[in-house]
Amino acid sequence: MQRYKINAIVDILLFMVFIMCAYSGFVLHFLSTRSAAISSVDSNRSVFHIICMGLSRHNWTTMHIWAGWAFSALIILHLALHFSWIRRIPRFFAKSNKD
Repeated sequence: MQRYKINAIVDILLFMVFIMCAYSGFVLHFLSTRSAAISSVDSNRSVFHIICMGLSRHNWTTMHIWAGWAFSALIILHLALHFSWIRRIPRFFAKSNKD
């Protein structure tokens, strides 16, 4: 497969995993705020029974953690694909300082 196609696939996957991680983070923040309010009002109700979009807090946390790991792995792959460009950055700034 050509390098630009691999780069495009990695970039698309990075975007999708970032959205998943960000959305699950917002949901977890919302569930934490809501569960604190419910537990202070009704102490008999368990915090883990709160469900958002069919998933419990535990499922959202698991998805958030795995999305974070996938994002980290894809970032490393993305940087490896652009390593030659990253190596040229100091030369670019060295040329601009001489002018």
